[in-house]
Amino acid sequence: MNRASTSSNSFSTQKNFITPEIKITLIRKGAVMPKKILIKSIGFELFARRRQKIGPHSSLVINTGIVLHLPLSYYAILLPPPITERSKSPLIFPQSVHSGYQEELKVIVYNFGNKKNNIRQNQRIARLVIHKFGPHLFMRETRTLDPSSRDRGGFGHTGENIE
Repeated sequence: MNRASTSSNSFSTQKNFITPEIKITLIRKGAVMPKKILIKSIGFELFARRRQKIGPHSSLVINTGIVLHLPLSYYAILLPPPITERSKSPLIFPQSVHSGYQEELKVIVYNFGNKKNNIRQNQRIARLVIHKFGPHLFMRETRTLDPSSRDRGGFGHTGENIE
């Protein structure tokens, strides 16, 4: 694989594709590198670095032991783990991470159950999805909107009459 570096970001090039290189630093004992389980997965799985207990109707901040170094114009979202893991885990709150954040990734979870929940060491706790965004987006106030095929149909309205 050819590797090319720019002065501000690091990128990998392979077969005419330019892919950002995401750097990870493991900063705590027991930290696990995020893993892409399947090539077609939309993100990388994050794992608990140690066992923890969360009481009923309580929240908990889980330290992952990793620092994510995102290139400029990229951000990450922490989402719930795959559906098969959700039945065994408390609910995580979606979180966003921007390229300037260079501290330990933490996952906030909430146990809606009536019993305590055990987070196992190396248990999948979240999915890390990385996105590119346009850094030069601007908003301006306006009194009129451009015409749309949906017009003023409202939330969820396609104009189709489905019976």
